[in-house]
Amino acid sequence: MATDIKIDKITPTIGADVSGVDLNTLDDDTFALVHAALLDRGVLAFRDQDLDPEAHLAFARRFGDIDQYPFKKGNAHFSPHPDGVEGLVRLEHDEKHPGYENQWHIDMTWRAEPPLGSILKAIELPASGGGDTMFSSLGAAYESMDEHSQQLVANCTQDHDWLKVFGRNLDPAELGAFRADLPMVNHPAVRTHPDTGRKGLFVNEAFGIGLRDLPQVHARQWLSHLYGVIATPEFHCRIKWEPGTVVMWDNRAVAHYAVNDYYPERRVMERVTVAGDKPF
Repeated sequence: MATDIKIDKITPTIGADVSGVDLNTLDDDTFALVHAALLDRGVLAFRDQDLDPEAHLAFARRFGDIDQYPFKKGNAHFSPHPDGVEGLVRLEHDEKHPGYENQWHIDMTWRAEPPLGSILKAIELPASGGGDTMFSSLGAAYESMDEHSQQLVANCTQDHDWLKVFGRNLDPAELGAFRADLPMVNHPAVRTHPDTGRKGLFVNEAFGIGLRDLPQVHARQWLSHLYGVIATPEFHCRIKWEPGTVVMWDNRAVAHYAVNDYYPERRVMERVTVAGDKPF
């Protein structure tokens, strides 16, 4: 029930721990509070959840359509769910497949309509600890900049391409097929959140290429600066995973960094991604 929910800030800037909620039986009033908390805090952690695949998908559908992730075949890190559940993706890392998400990034910005957000569930955690996920508030990062810098960046756009990360896993025929369906896209470097109206940086070190509307030498300098702003610890929260932890983040408002400090141990997660809209 909505009266049982408790939302505790992780930092004043970003993130919240949500208790008093069973994600398997979420009534409309409680969901409304969860949704409002997501818009306000950007990242929500739900502890001690016993969430089966269908309930995982059902919770995601409360926010929108499920995004079907295209790069599962032949990818040692992202794989289909072992029971064939559509919409669920497994992220498995171990000695043979070390984690590579350890850079600040926004998920799937190579889509013309990047995801609204993702819901990640811990399946198997490193025995000796580690494997935390850090999140950065893109709104706080943008608001920390002086007015001149904000205006300069707001007039820029960035190209985004999946080829930077996933192209190496595809043979030429597959690459051509994916390229036909997923051409390079261009997004504003500063995004306006469609629900809150808050502006935030929307540059992506993982999939972004350059910075349009600036001379090349200045673009490189500015991108390095912007990536550094996103990486500023004062804009962050850090989630320590435990058995039963489920985390949802607003991909329109935060970047994240999966800390690869557990190698060579094993870490397995399951993710559902909610489809989003075109940035403006």
